[in-house]
Parts: sequence; structure tokens; C-alpha cells
Amino acid sequence: MFSVFVFAAAWFKGGHPERFGAMVLIVAYVVSALAPSVKVLGDLLIYDAAADLVLLIIFIWMALKGERWWPFAAAAAMFLTLMVHLAMVLVPELDTRADLSARMGLTLLLVTALLAGVGERWLAGEQAVCKPGEWESRRRRRREVVRLKSAS
Repeated sequence: MFSVFVFAAAWFKGGHPERFGAMVLIVAYVVSALAPSVKVLGDLLIYDAAADLVLLIIFIWMALKGERWWPFAAAAAMFLTLMVHLAMVLVPELDTRADLSARMGLTLLLVTALLAGVGERWLAGEQAVCKPGEWESRRRRRREVVRLKSAS
């Protein structure tokens, strides 16, 4: 439930990086939910590890190309998540509950970093990506252009 709140806040109050981060995380959640639980090398969930690697690459790219600080925290959380996957291979005493609880905590850190990025943007007084009602006015302008073109 916390993640849904953060994604909504990122969408409505965040900038382009926050929206992109929220969409990437939503896609990763859906992929992880739909992917089969295939274990290799002991208890390594290979599809979850692959999705987490892709997330790490995306957040590193965002951190290096953008001007926000929260993608650095997100990339750090994803790196630690990959270390949990590695620990599942290297330490056979760990079970699936240890894996899932560690990754849930790191996911909470990741989503909290996104929320902090949205909060920082709001506290700095920066405008959100679009102002309330802007989409409606764009729709009206588009309809007006289409109406004028069809009238001529």
C-alpha cells in the first residue's frame, strides 16, 4: 500500500525523473509477479535477479545523466539487492524467507528514496510536471485545431 501511495505522489507531484522511476518500478513489480519462480544454483530466483539487475542499470543511468540525488540511493538499494541474490548462492544455509525479507526491506528503502525525491522537489517549490487542469486545456486546444482544420 505504501508503494501505491509513493507511485501516485511521484506521478502527480514529481518531475520527469520521479515519474520515470515510478513507471520503471511498476513495470518491475508486474514482471516479478508474472515471472515464474525458477530457482537455479540453490535458492537463486533467476528472473527476480535479472529484473533487479535491469533496475540497477536503469537507476545508475538515471543517477549519472540526471540532476537528482535519489537515483543514487535507488541504485545503492538495487546493488544491495543483487548482493542478497549473490548471498543466496554463496551461503547455502539461507532460505527463501531470508531472501524475501532482506529484499522487502531494500525495496522499502528504494521506494522511500523515490518519495524523498518527490518531497524534496515539493519542498523546493518546483512545479510538478503538469499543473492541475493542464491536460484538459490541451485537449480543448487540440479539439479546436481539429475543428478549424475540418472547417477550412
